[in-house]
Amino acid sequence: MIQRDENFWKKKLSAILHDPLTKALNISAHEKISKDLAEKLGLEFQRGPEDTTASAMDRIPLPFEKSREKQIKIEQNLEFLHPFSGEVVKLFDDPSALREILEEKPLFDRFEEFKKKFPDNFEKLYHLVWWVLPYVIPYAQLLPADTRVPNHSIVDHLDTTSALVPCVEGNRVKASLIAMQIGPVQETIVQARKTRDLWAGSYLISYLIYGALEKLGLGLGFDSIIYPYLRNVSFLEETMRKLGINFPNELAKLPKMSDKVACLPNVFVAVVPSSEADEWIKECEKAILDRWNQLAVKTESSILQTTMDFDLDSFDRQINLFPTIVKARFDLISLSEALKKVKRFFKGSDVEAYAQMLKEIQQRDGYAPNEGSYYNYSYRILVSKLTALKNQRLFKPYEEIRNGRILEADDFGAGVKACVEFVEIFENEEKRDLLGAVNAVKRKLPEILQKDVRYESTRDIAQRNVANEDLKASGEDKMKNPYFAVLMMDGDEMGKWVSGEKAPNVDQTFHSKVKDRLEDELPELWEKLRARKLIQPSYHRQLSRTLGIFSSLVESVVERNEGMLVYCGGDDVLALLPADKALKCANELRKLFRGEGIGLEVDGHKYEAENGILHVDGKRFAPLMGERATISAGISVVHHKFPLQVAVKLAREAEEKAKEDYGRDSFVVHFVRRSGQITEVGSKWKVGGLDVVEELECLFNLMIELNVSRRSLYKLLSDDIQILSQDESVLQKFVHYVIRRSIHGETEEKKEKVKMFANRIFTFLNNYKLCCKDSNVEKALELILAFRTMKRGDER
Repeated sequence: MIQRDENFWKKKLSAILHDPLTKALNISAHEKISKDLAEKLGLEFQRGPEDTTASAMDRIPLPFEKSREKQIKIEQNLEFLHPFSGEVVKLFDDPSALREILEEKPLFDRFEEFKKKFPDNFEKLYHLVWWVLPYVIPYAQLLPADTRVPNHSIVDHLDTTSALVPCVEGNRVKASLIAMQIGPVQETIVQARKTRDLWAGSYLISYLIYGALEKLGLGLGFDSIIYPYLRNVSFLEETMRKLGINFPNELAKLPKMSDKVACLPNVFVAVVPSSEADEWIKECEKAILDRWNQLAVKTESSILQTTMDFDLDSFDRQINLFPTIVKARFDLISLSEALKKVKRFFKGSDVEAYAQMLKEIQQRDGYAPNEGSYYNYSYRILVSKLTALKNQRLFKPYEEIRNGRILEADDFGAGVKACVEFVEIFENEEKRDLLGAVNAVKRKLPEILQKDVRYESTRDIAQRNVANEDLKASGEDKMKNPYFAVLMMDGDEMGKWVSGEKAPNVDQTFHSKVKDRLEDELPELWEKLRARKLIQPSYHRQLSRTLGIFSSLVESVVERNEGMLVYCGGDDVLALLPADKALKCANELRKLFRGEGIGLEVDGHKYEAENGILHVDGKRFAPLMGERATISAGISVVHHKFPLQVAVKLAREAEEKAKEDYGRDSFVVHFVRRSGQITEVGSKWKVGGLDVVEELECLFNLMIELNVSRRSLYKLLSDDIQILSQDESVLQKFVHYVIRRSIHGETEEKKEKVKMFANRIFTFLNNYKLCCKDSNVEKALELILAFRTMKRGDER
């Protein structure tokens, strides 16, 4: 690894503090505040090419910026624009009160406390400052870096500026974007018989990718990593602890992510010096392979100490088949090469019009473009290269020849021969698994990493269904509801969010005063500018941070629904839950993802997601994905003795159907009864203004209260229901007739409830027809029946 001296970390620290977090509240004095802070910390205040390049990367230049007389200034009416919806976020009710809270002395005091922890070690001081930066003052992740383009926070700009420090050569920034992806992911995770195998497959991917991320972070600073977001990640906390750096408890705002939950995706994007880019790619690849080989050696050693049947030669061969690593690099495009390079990679990129627009802005007293101005094109080319390489699917040469001996296949269908036999006793029954090398490492992973993971069996999870609450008290062994659920959730069209295709237009990133001025004085330029989508590192950092914040709260939602979180990396979730709570949990996660009216209380802190913003203890904290983002879920509901590997595959298929057949923003449930019959039901999360899951819960509770039998709903599923549903009034009368006939001994009060229940059933059936093109009343009734079975079991 490239060694860095103390001066390197001083420059990084100076860059990450070159603007105070309170800049937007005191623009006229912000430079003096930064200089005073640098002096107190023993730093040299400097603004080099890293700052101007970071500014060009984070936002488009504005006309009149270089002219003191014409410059657009925002002194009042501070705004922050939601980075994904473009809506104005109200930061606080009284700006003057906030200024008093954020006066410079408390800010200085906090950083001086950090300095006292590491008076002679600027490397550790830098890592601590970077780690806690978003939490030093309230609203830090919502205070804009630029009041005129207030769609990104000051923290994002400081991160980008500091990340470019190693890339400075003379008066220029020469930076490269690198990306790396490991796999295969789904094949590695899904190969599982036990819940601990499922956990191990997910954790293994996160553990390996973090090897590369740690190498980059310790060598260049963790701000060099654009994606994924690492603050609040348990892996990073362990790294910091090894360095002797502890997070101040009083600054903690988010729940600590469990160190037993896989929380990182299988891909990363980082910015590195161009002169070192190839070396860093090699270092990252080596870090991943070193971690894998260490796991393999320890697994081999552990197995050899047992009496297991072990084919060492096959094990060593198979270890080299995993993981596949795909990597790509692309330099930030220089001005002289911009048109040539972009046109070489993309047709119809409109880069000429973009370059002309930058030129017009410069001619109207705007700053000249630099290498940072073309980040959006550099990033698109990088991702295209990575995708092209990933799709090649290169296979390593491999043969299984053992002196004519026929080897049995891996029991989990890993595509290799088994090289070790695991024998375990479970509930007085001997279980034998023939596993290949990767699955053998997964089976031994908790022991090797010394992770005390709670291996709740699928039976343990099914026992938590409400219908089974009296099981222990009665001493019965047979469960009334023996089903559990595998939940998979995935953000919709996240590729388009990452690429910027779904990002707000430029006119949704400017302060209202800037928009009015440009529209009045430069209407032709404004028309060219307003509808463009410009993607910056700040956008990617905010997207990464938002998904990281979502991930940090997912475990709390799953656990309050008595489930077990297996994996949560960004927008992807994998969890095991009692069948009767699976849809409720999925709906709560959907609301959390969007920031749509859900509350939590964890470790003494209150979290409320509302209007696209996460509030912590009553204060606005950070953006969530907002109303324009959606997420879909696939759920398999199976008997606790059903093969876990198949249940995971069914959940994955259900998730794909939710996206394809229901048009995303949906859920699909695959319900497998003990007979083997599979029922598929699904819906949009909201239909006709109704929250479908909440309405199903309400209908179920009314059915129990009114003692409405399942047979009554089957009566609604008559052969004529499709014909009857063509006329709303006829359908309503039919529903009322069937429901009324199924309930006996009515009092006046009960009659009203029965009428209300019948009306709600009718409304649900009628609205469900709008769900998707193939929706009908019959499918709506099947959904209600499936939900009832998820809550109560088969009732036989």
